[in-house]
Amino acid sequence: MAEKLQAIVKSSWNMFEVLSDKSYMDSDTIKEMKIKFDEYRKNNIFLNHSFEDERWIINDEYQKRGIYFNVSKDSYRLNYQKATGLVFDEFIRYLKSYLVMSIGDLVVTTLINIANDIKNIINIPINMLNEKKIYLAIPVQLNNFFELLPFADENAKEQISVYLCECCDEKILNQTTDKRELCDFYSYFRFDHVLDLYWNSNLSEKEWLFYFPIYLWWKLTAIIPTRPREYLLLPRDCIYRENNNYYIKMRKNNLKGGNGKVKYNINEDYSIRNFPITKILYEEILKYIELTDSFEDNEIHTLFRTEPHYSFFEKKKLKMSRYYTYVNLNCALRLFYYNVVMKKYGINILRNKEKSLFGDKKSIQYINLGDTRHIAMINAVAEGVSFEIIAEMAGHDSISMSAHYFSNMSTYIECRTYAHYINSLSDEGRYVLGSNFYPSAEIDGYVPVENGGRCYSNFFAKGNMSDCIKACGDNGEIGYCKGCRYYRNSDFEYFLDNNDLYRNKIDEDMNYLKNLISLVRRGKGNNEDIKCAMLKFKNDRTNFECYLLQKYKQQRERE
Repeated sequence: MAEKLQAIVKSSWNMFEVLSDKSYMDSDTIKEMKIKFDEYRKNNIFLNHSFEDERWIINDEYQKRGIYFNVSKDSYRLNYQKATGLVFDEFIRYLKSYLVMSIGDLVVTTLINIANDIKNIINIPINMLNEKKIYLAIPVQLNNFFELLPFADENAKEQISVYLCECCDEKILNQTTDKRELCDFYSYFRFDHVLDLYWNSNLSEKEWLFYFPIYLWWKLTAIIPTRPREYLLLPRDCIYRENNNYYIKMRKNNLKGGNGKVKYNINEDYSIRNFPITKILYEEILKYIELTDSFEDNEIHTLFRTEPHYSFFEKKKLKMSRYYTYVNLNCALRLFYYNVVMKKYGINILRNKEKSLFGDKKSIQYINLGDTRHIAMINAVAEGVSFEIIAEMAGHDSISMSAHYFSNMSTYIECRTYAHYINSLSDEGRYVLGSNFYPSAEIDGYVPVENGGRCYSNFFAKGNMSDCIKACGDNGEIGYCKGCRYYRNSDFEYFLDNNDLYRNKIDEDMNYLKNLISLVRRGKGNNEDIKCAMLKFKNDRTNFECYLLQKYKQQRERE
């Protein structure tokens, strides 16, 4: 949106603040948004007369756009009214309220798409959503709207959320344009850092229990590729210890990536798979189980209990609330952003995913629940994990991988290495995203060489020339420093000129891997070729990490 519009919105309020003490919108929200609409109208953001108009005209100084609320009344009454418990006019007012509170966070096109997506989904009965193909431009925002909408039937609300979550998942996997469906990578590392700071602070039991599902969601699903529904179906007895090792039992959907038929039974549609976890995570889960042992169990015996969620709002658990749902988890995430990220640590929340956050230490993009599965896959590829193991972790029946996991790898490595370097400067020197990420780069140990450069080879520092023998010049000269992976020019300009050299190698490796996997899928390739390509990628990744860490160190020395 135009700068004037953003300035007006920024100076007035934030959607997270409006809903800071609520699990969903209510009649007071509508009243607030009507007042806010009138304020925007006075500032020529809205050009139509009234909040109640069927057509809104929104002006962002670049152009005037229309938002149409001509939703089918008959379809709503037939398919959704019983589930929401709202008459048609109330439903439309809630939709309008959501759009008003999103102004300044979402571009005009996104606001229009939300209204259009509502028109499409309303035509399909809730119990038939999985059986009908409908086009949804922006399912993640549609999901956020339904999550904030009051419902008479929580089971129907959960059914809609699960469906829209799958739509979001599919949209990321099928991404074919440059439009970013995931957040800027810096947001994930920043979120990880904020979560650790908060979790290690002095929390009340009420806070700890309310936000524990968010803590575990992040620590678990950002490492083990997991869909939100699989995460929410963690069994109550999900952890065990064996031979001084710690494990978690997780349900993985048998239907994804295969040709199985739905049995509508958790034990048949999902299989239990065991994964190693850290002792710290094991102890945190055990603590949660002990603290919630006296709360009511549910018929599917899942890990999470609903009482801590509702008691956070000083409400009793709803009678129909049988188990902790996607809606509950999404609500907890939204409040974590408001209460912790924004209020406690003063970080600005962005819902626009198109902006890069490099160098911006005071902003974070809003992460959606389904994002972590894809981050876990990208991280696994970056770590050089075999595609067979990745497929096993993700619950796939083949090594088929989305191009999305390859297309941003050089950027991911750069963000991850930068986050690691910044954390290494602090006293604690933490892990990044829970991975076993230890760059093999030596950022301090170098030997000056005769041409004025620096050699970072550990072997050369000890008088061993084996790395020198591997370095050749254009004319076959053995020991040619400028052709060696361990050589760096002592001038900082070297680091300004060579970023693309290392990035391009990673991008080339990823394109080659993508093509090899495509051949294997068609029965024309060899798995051994993939393994060899992964070894080359790991070597180039290590070189890129070394280069980046040395660059950051020299940059810091110059400041």
